[in-house]
Amino acid sequence: MLNSMTGYGKGAAAEGERRLVCEITSVNNRYLRLVLKMPDSFNGLTARIEKIIREKVVRGTLDVSVSYTGEAAEVEKIINFDAAAGYYHAIMKLGERLGLRQELSIVGILGLPGVVDKYAADEIDLEKVWALFEPALRDAAANLNDMRRQEGESLHKELTGILDEIRRATQAIKTALPKVRDEYRERLLKRVQSLLDEHGVKVSDADLCREMAIFSERSDVTEELSRMESHIGQVEQLMSNEEAVGRKLEFVSQEMLREANTLGSKISDSALSFVVVGLKAEIEKFREQALNVE
Repeated sequence: MLNSMTGYGKGAAAEGERRLVCEITSVNNRYLRLVLKMPDSFNGLTARIEKIIREKVVRGTLDVSVSYTGEAAEVEKIINFDAAAGYYHAIMKLGERLGLRQELSIVGILGLPGVVDKYAADEIDLEKVWALFEPALRDAAANLNDMRRQEGESLHKELTGILDEIRRATQAIKTALPKVRDEYRERLLKRVQSLLDEHGVKVSDADLCREMAIFSERSDVTEELSRMESHIGQVEQLMSNEEAVGRKLEFVSQEMLREANTLGSKISDSALSFVVVGLKAEIEKFREQALNVE
């Protein structure tokens, strides 16, 4: 079954006054890319976080956001209360001088330089944090994959429908080719007969056979149709695979488009050319949707 590369998952863990919430959102990417949004004091956990993510996810850009509420003693250790108070009084005094009303928020003050002491933050016990971080991260990753699987089921249905259209168009071309050759032979004979009647030109059977051989060689698409059918079979096999197959689907869809372009260059019949245009459109739709598959 296919997995989508888009999804969302959330996990949380708590112990006493300490609480950690982890949220993961994922979007498309040819490779795996992690964007960690967490306190600087947690940077020492980066390698552990990446290891768990790589166990669960193969492709996609993942935003991992972490919010952490520590014990009162931890919070007091990392906040420079003097700097925060200084900012507050300076902003209030500035507001009085300019005659502006000030609406301050604690969150806004915490974001000002020097209010959060990064050096003090380094003293936080990372093992205690990891005891909360790991289960929250694993839960978030599991919930993310649940959503990606659900999205993947919808993708599987859509891709299957598109693949059916590709198969039908391929079969329609294959079925119509003998008739196209016969019609060309009839047109050629009529053209020859017209020349004979109008100008008295004589055409040998050898010339007719040579002309038909040239047409057959130029318009022969047996190999292209055979490869197209092979690609369709490969796609069906890939879509039933439990592994991440998105990049392989992208490659096979490009190969199908290559064969369709060759069919378009060799087929001169107007009705079949229209079928080829529809075939290429369906392959493009398939390729675009395959970009969403992990």
